Amino acid sequence: LQPPACLSAGRSCDSAATLVGRDTILGGPEPNQPNTIADSCADGTLGRFHVRESIDRVVVRTVDATQMSPGKVVRVDVTLWGFSPGFTSTLDVYYTATAASPAWIYAGSVQSGKVGSHVVTLNYTLPSGPLQAVRARYRTRGESTPCGVGDFTDHDDLVFTVQ
Repeated sequence: LQPPACLSAGRSCDSAATLVGRDTILGGPEPNQPNTIADSCADGTLGRFHVRESIDRVVVRTVDATQMSPGKVVRVDVTLWGFSPGFTSTLDVYYTATAASPAWIYAGSVQSGKVGSHVVTLNYTLPSGPLQAVRARYRTRGESTPCGVGDFTDHDDLVFTVQ
């Protein structure tokens, strides 16, 4: 599927350092970019590493520290690199119960005007499906959509197994 994945069921799934950076931007091209299922969403190519916006990590975990299974509430922690306090960027989070053929469902958005590294969190309830995914989209403008254009937009998926 191409993005980072946790193929054994557990309490959490962590992309670790596999998402640091965005596309091929100067100073820090993202490993295995664009890190979306089937390379389905391109990242913006303008800016410099850890100067302009990027998603650096995605973690999905159950809020009650039990096995990920349908009906459980999960917390999605997305580590972002923010550009400027005067530049409010938005993190959009989507999920799908079918990672192999995703039909993205909107989980929510959070605006972030912070500079540098910071974590943004959203919760949602796991649907039924053995191989699921979450998509994080960090954008400076535009509407919430699972895949969109933008010079500084970053899209990253995380695939995980649900019991």
